[in-house]
Amino acid sequence: QGSGKTLAFGIPLLTRILSTNPRPKKILGLILTPTRELALQIVRHLKDVARYTDIQVRRLLHPNSPSLKFFSI
Repeated sequence: QGSGKTLAFGIPLLTRILSTNPRPKKILGLILTPTRELALQIVRHLKDVARYTDIQVRRLLHPNSPSLKFFSI
């Protein structure tokens, strides 16, 4: 569900990353979202597309996110 717009900008981003010579553990792309749910959806769709590449799709959550309340920063 809802993968059309995600893939419309996600595939060009992944293509550009694949066309570079990435160094290990270097951030090559960043997508900001207004909600945690949208971030999770984007991660899910882009992980599916990047499954057979060396690209690692990760999510970073704001410290005030409900899932991170147990961390003290």
